[in-house]
Amino acid sequence: MIHVIEPTLSSEAGHCSSLVGALSQANIAKNPMQLWMDRSASMKFDSAIEPRRHFIRWLRRPQSFLLFRRLLRQPGKIFVSTASLTDLRLFALAAREPVPPLKAYFYFHWMKPSASKMRRLKHIASSQPNITIFGSTPTVVHVFQEAGFARAQVIPYPISVRRAGATAHTPEFNHLLFAGAARQDKGFRHIVDLVEYLHARRASIRIKVQVSGAHFGKYDAETLADIKRLNAIQYPYLECLTETLTVTEYEALFVNAIALQLYRRADFLDRISGVTLDAFSGGCPVVTTAQTWMARMVDRFDAGLATAETTPAHIVTQIEQIIGHYHRYATNAASAGRILQQEHCASALYEALTHD
Repeated sequence: MIHVIEPTLSSEAGHCSSLVGALSQANIAKNPMQLWMDRSASMKFDSAIEPRRHFIRWLRRPQSFLLFRRLLRQPGKIFVSTASLTDLRLFALAAREPVPPLKAYFYFHWMKPSASKMRRLKHIASSQPNITIFGSTPTVVHVFQEAGFARAQVIPYPISVRRAGATAHTPEFNHLLFAGAARQDKGFRHIVDLVEYLHARRASIRIKVQVSGAHFGKYDAETLADIKRLNAIQYPYLECLTETLTVTEYEALFVNAIALQLYRRADFLDRISGVTLDAFSGGCPVVTTAQTWMARMVDRFDAGLATAETTPAHIVTQIEQIIGHYHRYATNAASAGRILQQEHCASALYEALTHD
């Protein structure tokens, strides 16, 4: 039994769902998995996954602590699929004594180190030397190795097969797209600035903007102000997407689009973006911030443009360049999607979890 713990998973939206789906597809042997998720979740799963609707938003930290204690007394493996330092600390408190090897696995998609975090990580590494750490990039893994975790390895961020590679349509530009949660680290302010600029220029470029929040629809004050500003612009070619989308609806957003990922450089220097993977899988070119993981993928495949400048006027020139050569950029993006599907196959994660 593998106990997959994903407290914030409540719908098909976001990449928690995608990761679990990819892991399920890689489970060829149909080993039993229990998925511990938000109590309000209503999704359907493969027969090998037993959904356990467990977590309540305001109680998930004490619930995680109690669940760790409970599962540590049972057979099976514990896998926290979107781990944080808080998860590690709660687990160490619940375990009390060192757990045996091949019992507990934590997958970190990113880790921004600091002196205080390193002190906590070193303490946990000394008290729990047998915890297995997965990291999505070498930089993430290096943080844990420096802290003393001997069992730390790179596992590429898995792409669900249903999101990969299929671009049977003829590439023809239709719209700009901001996909995913509306957050400041994802450059939402730049998107609102761009819409204001397009409206002031009386442009006629269509743009679709997802304005969903992060986990449980939460927004910070700055993002709420940006959403209010966006709604007041009245740009006639703007479509704000406020409802949770199905997987099919979400994937359709990338068809004949240009994805805008003007993410904060400091936060995404070596942090993998699921939106980029989804965009390439849909044959969608990307405009993104220079010196980020997304920029390296864009440059590697010539599947869009990376820019150090995020002013609206400059972004429009980038957009116009891609529109002028849309077939080439979109074809390259589709090729990137097929290649990255192989490089980010979920079988690596599945094999690491089931290895004895």
